[in-house]
Amino acid sequence: RYFAAASDMSGAAGSQISSSVFATVRFGMAALTLAPFLFTGTRRSLKSGFQIGLFVALGYIGQAIGLETTTAEKAAFICSLQVVFVVAFSSLIGKKSVEKKGVIAALLGIFGVGLLELMGAAAPSIGDIWCLMMPASFGLSYVLVEKYAKDFKGTEELSFSSAQCGGFAVGSFLWLLGEQWQQGKLRSMLLPLLTWSPDIRPALEGLGLAGAPTSFYLGCAYTGVITTAIAIVAQTYAFKKVPSTDASVIIVSEPLWAALSAALILGEQLGVKDLLGGSLIASACLVNSMQNADVERVLKRFPFTAKGDDREGGGAG
Repeated sequence: RYFAAASDMSGAAGSQISSSVFATVRFGMAALTLAPFLFTGTRRSLKSGFQIGLFVALGYIGQAIGLETTTAEKAAFICSLQVVFVVAFSSLIGKKSVEKKGVIAALLGIFGVGLLELMGAAAPSIGDIWCLMMPASFGLSYVLVEKYAKDFKGTEELSFSSAQCGGFAVGSFLWLLGEQWQQGKLRSMLLPLLTWSPDIRPALEGLGLAGAPTSFYLGCAYTGVITTAIAIVAQTYAFKKVPSTDASVIIVSEPLWAALSAALILGEQLGVKDLLGGSLIASACLVNSMQNADVERVLKRFPFTAKGDDREGGGAG
C-alpha cells in the first residue's frame, strides 16, 4: 500500500523527484482516467466532488510531507485515527448519535494499529503533526461522500467520482507550484507554457522527470488508476449503502496491509506483536458488523458490567 512504498517512490526514481511531483503525476493520471465522465454530471455533483477532492488532497499533501521526517509505520497509525474524526464529523455534519459498538470497534482498531505499528517506534517528530492532516481530511471526506453519494444516480455517480479526482489533481498541482515558487524555479517551469514553446524538456528536467525511469511512471500509473480512480468510483458506490462510520472501521485495517506490504517490499520482519495487532483490527471489524443488541449481550458477560447490573437489580428490589 501507499504507506509502505510512497516514502521510497521518489528515491527509487531519483532524488530530484519531489513528493509534490509524484502526487501531481499520480493524481493527474487519475483525473485523466475519469475525465470523460465530467461531461455527464450536474453542477451539484461536480461542485461537491471537487470540494471533497480538495479536502483529500490536503490529507495527501500532509502525509507526503510527513513521510519525509517520520516512518511509514507511524504514518499508518496516525491515519487510523480517521475513525475518531469520522465519528466526530458524523455527529456534527450528519447529526448522528454515537453507537456503543462503533466506539468499541474504533478503540480496538486504534489499539491494534498501535500494537502493530508503534512498538519500538521512533521519537515524535514534526512529520507526525503533518500526518494528522490525513485522518482529519479523510474523515471529513468520508462523511461528505456518504452525504452526497446517496443523492446521485447513474452517470452522476461517475461524474462525482471524476470531480473528486480533479480536486486531487488541482490540489497537488497547487502544492507543486508553491514548492517551485519557494525554490525559485517557478518561472523556468512555467516558461514553456507562457511562451507556447514546444520544447518542454527544460521544465521536465527541472522537475526531475526527464530522466525518470519507467518504474516511476508505472508506479504513478498503478497508484493513480488502480488505487485512486477505480478506488474512488468503488468508494462512491459503497458509501451509498455503507455508513461512513462502518467504512472507517474497515479502512482502519489498512495498516495491516501496510505491514504486509512493508514485509514484501521493504523486507521488514513481522512478529508476534504484528499478529496480535492484526487480531485486534480483525476484532474491530467483527464488532462493528454485529447488531447493537448482540454487543450489549457480550458486554454483560464482563464482570464490571455484571456488577453494575446487580447493583441496579438490588436497588430495584
